[in-house]
Amino acid sequence: MNIEKDDNLYSGGRFKLNRLTLNNKGKTFTRDYIPSGNAVCSVVYNKVTNKYIFTKQFRPGPRKDLLELVAGICEVGEDPMETMNREIEEEI
Repeated sequence: MNIEKDDNLYSGGRFKLNRLTLNNKGKTFTRDYIPSGNAVCSVVYNKVTNKYIFTKQFRPGPRKDLLELVAGICEVGEDPMETMNREIEEEI
């Protein structure tokens, strides 16, 4: 799999939208994606209850709450572990 192009389609507000042009064994195709930047994600497990902990958040795309792993974007200069600890506090 080779990336032939990575074009920015939109930049505004908090998000960017890019389009990758990929080539796999001579077949070219595109995929649109939102670059995540420096992001973290964690599977949180409670050893007392022996259960995984997820967060429920409203997402505008599907227009409903989704069950998700705890995740977030690193602030400028923030260590990823600091980000994860902050996100765990904020989300669960």
